[in-house]
Amino acid sequence: MKRRRKLRIAVLAALVLVLAGWLGGWFDGGGSGDADGDAATGRAEGVQRREPPADPETEVADGSQESETIDVLNGPHPASPEELPIATPTDSLDPSVLDRLTGCLSRVDHGRTSGDLPMAFAALVSARELPVPEGSWSDRVRKAGEALERTLTERLGAAWKRARNGRILATAGILGPLLESDNRELQARVRKSAEAAGWPAFPLRIEGAIEGNARPLAAGRAVRFAYGDAEVEGTVARQARDGQVSLRYTDGESVVFPVVARALCEPVEPDVADGQDQCLVALRAGDALRAGLWLGWLRTSGAADEIVDPLQSMLRQLD
Repeated sequence: MKRRRKLRIAVLAALVLVLAGWLGGWFDGGGSGDADGDAATGRAEGVQRREPPADPETEVADGSQESETIDVLNGPHPASPEELPIATPTDSLDPSVLDRLTGCLSRVDHGRTSGDLPMAFAALVSARELPVPEGSWSDRVRKAGEALERTLTERLGAAWKRARNGRILATAGILGPLLESDNRELQARVRKSAEAAGWPAFPLRIEGAIEGNARPLAAGRAVRFAYGDAEVEGTVARQARDGQVSLRYTDGESVVFPVVARALCEPVEPDVADGQDQCLVALRAGDALRAGLWLGWLRTSGAADEIVDPLQSMLRQLD
């Protein structure tokens, strides 16, 4: 009886140990194996399947991918030699023509940026006369011409703005070199711009006898004049002989009294009577450009016809 009881206790203890080992994962079989299998399956499902790369020739053929090599100096370019840029005859010039063309384009750019527009236009004409076929070089010539046209338009716009404000000396300084150029195309541009702005169609010439006399500038009158390379303001000191005027000008800490031609100084903030006087002075000095500019100023200032018409009759447009 006691032996059976001990056997039962031993069997019960063994069952308890087996159950505890099962729950504690001491054995590799059973549910643990299923769990590991499920985990392995989960990991397999989390990894996307990769297809082997497609044939490059097939991909390029349908346009979905392009084979490309990288040039560290010039950037990416197609690997196929047939797709590389090929120099065409229009991009290559005879060395002598190329040398002359680059020289012309350099002078165009220098003249445009330095303000020597006659030189720039002359160089542009020379560049257009060279045997340059259609291509990159002809495009450069065209772009240089467009840039020069923009600069000329800006320069003429600034000239007419100064002229409307009675800054005739400054305006003549801009227009003079353009009108003295042998380039008839440049002269035509100036003439067209002048007419559009309401000024005489330059260039002009003086015709017939000069009638009328200008009043002398009053002492103390504020005037503008050229002094060295600059345009400055001073006052009239006194009238001098032969159309000269003595002016007073403060140059830094010193006061100077330059004597200048009456036609080369102008009243500050002129009125119609001043404009009439300045036009007569320019006519007597044989300066058709300044006479025409003062005539245009009188028109834009609303001067009466009895003032403008006699002055107009002494100026004629050059053919």
